[in-house]
Amino acid sequence: MLAAGHRPIRIERTTLLVWGLATGGLCATLEDLLQRLAGRDVPLMAAWTAAIILGVGALAAWIDRRWLMRHRAERGETINFVEVQLGKAWAMLFVLGTMLTFGTFFFGGQYMVYGFWLVLLGVGLFLHALFSRQLPLWAGIAFIGLGIAPLAAHASYFEMRWIAASALGIGLPLLGVLIREPGPDEDAGWANSAAWWKPAAWLATVVGVATLAAGHPAMPADADVPVVSFDRWASARGTRGPLIVRIPAGTKIPLDLDVGGGAFTSAPGASVELRIAQDLDLLTEDGVATEWSRTAGQWHRGVVAIERLRVHPVTDENRVRLRAEVATGWLRLR
Repeated sequence: MLAAGHRPIRIERTTLLVWGLATGGLCATLEDLLQRLAGRDVPLMAAWTAAIILGVGALAAWIDRRWLMRHRAERGETINFVEVQLGKAWAMLFVLGTMLTFGTFFFGGQYMVYGFWLVLLGVGLFLHALFSRQLPLWAGIAFIGLGIAPLAAHASYFEMRWIAASALGIGLPLLGVLIREPGPDEDAGWANSAAWWKPAAWLATVVGVATLAAGHPAMPADADVPVVSFDRWASARGTRGPLIVRIPAGTKIPLDLDVGGGAFTSAPGASVELRIAQDLDLLTEDGVATEWSRTAGQWHRGVVAIERLRVHPVTDENRVRLRAEVATGWLRLR
């Protein structure tokens, strides 16, 4: 059995295509799908997320398995011992990613979900490449880098989503095009790893597509939507249809706080008064605010993107207070 696993293994191009389309499609569409299925119910969103990821993964695995057996039968090959063991490692990484994604709905860290999935995929590709003359090591390193570097550069959650969608949906199928099986007398490193133009072209394509997608997000069609002032909207009753409510800079708004878990909980009805530092447009439907807001001519989902939050204790005059330092994107608050 061990002797049968000594020959280098290969990864089928159809495997990269199937899993690329499945996982890239999840990154691009899951957020919108969850809004329709679960709204803002966090436990329901977590359950739907895990169910969809596992369901899509099971379907992709079934399709991949059928194509794999067909290709191996055509070449008169079998699945050797090393491939079986690596398949178990891939399954473990997939389940680990699903569990972590599920847990972020309750314990935080959702900002890093897409980066974590890219790192897991990079680890799997690196392990696979160790036993293959076909798959280059740079593939795993590139995915790990794409998972870590944008987070270190403070990329937003929205940008990380499209980096992951591009790396998976475009990068994995493109990787299948770039790699090839070296000849019996050809050095595998030169055929794949040392061909510098391959990782350069791959990385440029993935980053380019992600940049285009993140720079042109889907947004509501507002050409025919009337714009009203905040005072007029607040005094109106029973408005129907879509409206854009313009809230001027300097308007004070309460931020309701709901802190739970750990050493602290918030008091009932706790809130902080904030002041809008730039004009804000809210898209409403039948008098109710939707998830869309616009600042500086750019639409966003949500109003404030928290990029960094630090809380530390402060003591003065025999009192202990907590001081929060919040860095936000999209809408600046002060």
